[in-house]
Amino acid sequence: SYCLYNLIVIICWKDSHVTTIILNMETNNVISIKEGLCRTWLPLIEAKVQNYYLCFIIDTGSTHCVLDESIADFLKDNINYVGENSLHGIEGNKVSAKEGVLSLNINGKEFQQSFCFMSLGGFASIKQESGIEVHGILGNNFLIANKWVIDYGSFEIRENK
Repeated sequence: SYCLYNLIVIICWKDSHVTTIILNMETNNVISIKEGLCRTWLPLIEAKVQNYYLCFIIDTGSTHCVLDESIADFLKDNINYVGENSLHGIEGNKVSAKEGVLSLNINGKEFQQSFCFMSLGGFASIKQESGIEVHGILGNNFLIANKWVIDYGSFEIRENK
């Protein structure tokens, strides 16, 4: 990928097909998920926490936002811990996890979001296959609270005003 003025051009090679994606970065209320879909077949977005960029899967089937506990340990000074929560893990097992609020910057907009902190070691295969390290999940609670809608026709997330 490369940047040209306010456009980002992403060239993807997948299954013998070349796809060129042009994203207009001046539109703050639209977030493209094309690059993540092209590289991993997953809707991925990037969020900035402090001076670090984290990669999140948008998961409409998840009732909670989750951050890998190793990343939470690294960012612990910026997390306001609020207690523990009980939820079903990726394998369907009921687990208890620490919960806290973290400030995220996504596409230039600040969000305060509650996260559960647990191991996301199962995401290691995504990194092995694509080179992309996924740090967490933004669940349905985040989408609903912020009135985000996924447009699969244009592969974008838009704010529903």
